[in-house]
Amino acid sequence: MSAESHDLTGISSEQGSTIVSATSTQDTPVKNSADSCFAHGEKRVDAADIMITIAQLSMNQNDVAKETTDLMNKLILREKVFSTAVNDFQAHCTQVLENVEDDARQIRASATAEAALLVAEAKKEIETWEAEKVKLALMNRFDGKVKLDVGGHRFTTSLTTLRRFPDTMIGAM
Repeated sequence: MSAESHDLTGISSEQGSTIVSATSTQDTPVKNSADSCFAHGEKRVDAADIMITIAQLSMNQNDVAKETTDLMNKLILREKVFSTAVNDFQAHCTQVLENVEDDARQIRASATAEAALLVAEAKKEIETWEAEKVKLALMNRFDGKVKLDVGGHRFTTSLTTLRRFPDTMIGAM
């Protein structure tokens, strides 16, 4: 860029805006800055000032672009961190779910085994009770009458009554 001054006498503010518009788009900082140079009806514009302003705006644009790039990089980094955290959390949830399912299977198997054991014990108790009932029925069975003559006295009793106490002398007979 040249730092020499050009005499732009006779250029109106509209013409100055047109010159700037040719190198930039509408409502850009360059156009707004150039419009301010031609404001207040100035007829003389220093080209070096315009070039300096353009250079400053270009540096500002570069700073904004750099800052935008930095912010985008930070955003990408955060997105990666959050994505990793979400993936880790999902893996943890999957592991916890598998552990809970395994625990549930073990509890179900244990409960089933315990229930089977209780059913077997109940069946055994029922069989024992049935055997004892049969035994009691046999003991209490009315086998008929037995007539006893004890010292001239006659007694009538059942065989079951006489066998009720096997360790006695009557039970042994």
